[in-house]
Amino acid sequence: MVIPMNFTEVYSGIYHVLVVKTHEWGPNAWTPYGRAILLIRDPEKSILAEFNRQSGGHVGFASPDRYRRTKGRYWTQFVKNKLWAWEQTNLSWAKNFTGEVKLVFYDDLVENVEGTLRSILKFLKFPVNEELLACALMRKEGIYRRKKRILQFDPYSPAMHAIIDEKRGEVYAALGRYDAH
Repeated sequence: MVIPMNFTEVYSGIYHVLVVKTHEWGPNAWTPYGRAILLIRDPEKSILAEFNRQSGGHVGFASPDRYRRTKGRYWTQFVKNKLWAWEQTNLSWAKNFTGEVKLVFYDDLVENVEGTLRSILKFLKFPVNEELLACALMRKEGIYRRKKRILQFDPYSPAMHAIIDEKRGEVYAALGRYDAH
């Protein structure tokens, strides 16, 4: 999520946009923004969520046979590509973006929604409206929240787990988080 450079002007105008969500990274993606909130999700969960989104829509799931498509080559390449993108996105925004960056780990947000939202609003220098915050907390699941589903198999091979663990550790260490799991 990024904050427009002229946030005060935008907010005092008709747009009332507090943050803009993006999955892009790099200088062209950064240009319009002065500050950013980097939401970091565990790569295994992030990759699974994206595979489910692409295969089953915003609230659906990939069928088990989707993981085995083309004898597993499609899934293997998907994991490789998405792990690279996860690493690049997080490191690019955290290390190369020239504006202020607030790091928010997804599991911390889930564990402490109210505290995390308050710290985000503080970072944005935006006053807390208790009524709106209470409304957000009541609706924290949202309409695009996928229900939990437990797969009857582990879609990740031992080699995939190993490289994901390695990249998670590298990225989390670069971001100052040393409890990689």
